[in-house]
Amino acid sequence: MKFEKKLIHNILNILKENNYVLSASVVGSIENKSFDQISDIDIVIILDNLSFEKMDSIKNKLLKINLSDYKLNKKIIINDTFGPLKFDNKDKLVFHLMIYDVSSHYKHVINSPFTCFDWERTNLFTNKPMKDIFSARRLMLNDFLSSRRGIYDYINDIKNKQISYRKYVEDTNGKIKESKETFDLDDRHKTEYGFHIVKNTITNYIKALEGLNKRYDGEEFLNKWKKFEPDLFLKYSNFFNDLHRNKLEKAYKTNLDENTLINFLDDFYEIIEEKYKNSTKILLVRHLRTKLNDGRFFGQYFDPDINENETVDLENFKDFELSKMKIYSSPMKRALQTVEKFEFKQNLLIDDRLLELNYGDCDGLMFEDFLDKFPDYKEKVNSEDDFTFPNGESYDDLEKRTHELLEEAKENSILFTHQGPIRTILGNLFGIPPGLYFKIQIPHAIPLEIIKIGNNYVPNINREIFGSIFKDFKYA
Repeated sequence: MKFEKKLIHNILNILKENNYVLSASVVGSIENKSFDQISDIDIVIILDNLSFEKMDSIKNKLLKINLSDYKLNKKIIINDTFGPLKFDNKDKLVFHLMIYDVSSHYKHVINSPFTCFDWERTNLFTNKPMKDIFSARRLMLNDFLSSRRGIYDYINDIKNKQISYRKYVEDTNGKIKESKETFDLDDRHKTEYGFHIVKNTITNYIKALEGLNKRYDGEEFLNKWKKFEPDLFLKYSNFFNDLHRNKLEKAYKTNLDENTLINFLDDFYEIIEEKYKNSTKILLVRHLRTKLNDGRFFGQYFDPDINENETVDLENFKDFELSKMKIYSSPMKRALQTVEKFEFKQNLLIDDRLLELNYGDCDGLMFEDFLDKFPDYKEKVNSEDDFTFPNGESYDDLEKRTHELLEEAKENSILFTHQGPIRTILGNLFGIPPGLYFKIQIPHAIPLEIIKIGNNYVPNINREIFGSIFKDFKYA
């Protein structure tokens, strides 16, 4: 695979030369396959800002690559659409360019976490890795229902006998905008799309439950599928194997059994619902605002009331059976007064493990005042390592007590608490270094759900809310 690696290296070097390219990655199967085993080379590029001029410049530079240098008697063509369309044939090598700027990449992570999370796995990149621009971090069960390429989109595409995709167009003001288009499912795309649906649906499901970003192929994929969902495997593995064989042999005239594909997705949807129904649900709720929620270190020393006229939007809680949940709260007034807004009838369990981080001698200080008063902490703050506040706690201390409480929770519960405890729980589940927990921004009085499946907790948060929580991790 010498020539494949040489071509990838050249592509990335060409992109590196453009100072407006923040990140460029080669993703997909090219890393482990030869030219005759792939249909295209997927290249994801993130620019400082989008313009047709920059995009055309990139395309023209890539089109100048001489494929004969890589022992290929083919012509390069550019596919700049967003979606699973295939344009290759024996005389062409397709460069599938997917170009974003920071803002559109952020939106893509929110709308299509499956795709972005998979791309983040690549080691073939130049400049910044994609995840440093903004990361999906992990997959969640909710992603299957709400994401662009979620279950409903797949079903609609199949029923309409079309593939939906997107491309850039120029609006009436000369600005770039995304346009949603459709492509009729021909024999080839039916086979490719059918394989894509089954393989990615199962792979992403395994990723969500394992909390990992791994690629599974061949026997390993089939064994994982059988382990996690044996009944679904028994019912549809032969169908999947037929799709895979037809794809490899390019037997595109073999009719796709669309009803079986739709039945697979319907059955998978029932599994997601059943998995969620049988899970233990924990809602993390930060208290309503107080006058001291102004950016200062606000821990255990001060105990103000919530602001006058603060209310809870119960619409945010409508999907949860609150009356059947155990209610836990921090002993601080701001948490207890938030609980009162709900008028629960069940008993309230007050638990010191839900107290805010103990900031010790820094409680009440603004960040700048903290560094002025404790200059020795500047180096600690600038690292990604955890540290203990003077005469206070570290995030590791806080994480131990919140973890202990979660391990004891055997029933659906609501935990009324503070930003710090929720930061440690979500930071741990999303793989954030403890020294960066301070960048996690927890909204007030919004339910943040985590669910326990087997022995493991899995976050299950709406992606729009996810975006606001992790906004400070977005490249600026």
